[in-house]
Amino acid sequence: MHRLRRAIRASAVGLLAGAVVLVLVPSPSAHQYLSVAYAVRVTLKGDLQNLRLVEKSHSKDTGSYADLTGLGDTYQASAGAQVNVTVTPEGWTATASSTADKPHRRKAGDEVCAMFVGSTSIPPASEPRQPACTGSAERATRAFERARLLNGAATEPPRRMGRRRHPA
Repeated sequence: MHRLRRAIRASAVGLLAGAVVLVLVPSPSAHQYLSVAYAVRVTLKGDLQNLRLVEKSHSKDTGSYADLTGLGDTYQASAGAQVNVTVTPEGWTATASSTADKPHRRKAGDEVCAMFVGSTSIPPASEPRQPACTGSAERATRAFERARLLNGAATEPPRRMGRRRHPA
């Protein structure tokens, strides 16, 4: 259990460091908006993945899932993230949202991610154990693509790099 706590804390620190790097990289405004929203999304998805590991460990130890109060100090969400867990008869559902709503971040706080284990799904998640998000990152991607098309950029997707594999 102690190793799991250390692993979760280390991964949370890594995710937070990655988010800070993405935010501090100088870039044009469309790229900056996209990177901030992406950093928020990565952090929230990481929090849900960490929650899944903690819930799995708790279930093995006690035979049942627990909400955040039942998990105690075992799970801590990242700074600027709020996680809510609801226990269902077959598993649990969880939502993670950003609490950082600053004017210079263009409403990065409207990002919401969800995950579920069991048969009770919660939007936007549609697959068990797979976090899914909705919010500003999707709008940023669409706006970035629109701006790219208006500026006459090529519409071809980037080519795949690496060795080409021939069929045997």
